[in-house]
Amino acid sequence: MKKKEEKNILIVSHGFFLYVLAKELEKQGYAGARKRRFENGRLYIYEKEQT
Repeated sequence: MKKKEEKNILIVSHGFFLYVLAKELEKQGYAGARKRRFENGRLYIYEKEQT
């Protein structure tokens, strides 16, 4: 069985795209900030939930 490689990424973008991305990450099992509006210059961390 192959070991999955873990990687960290940084995405810098506008609020609307961050909102859309956050929704997609949640669908794929990531947990993080639940916001209706993302602020410029803020760091939002999403991590894969352990199963």
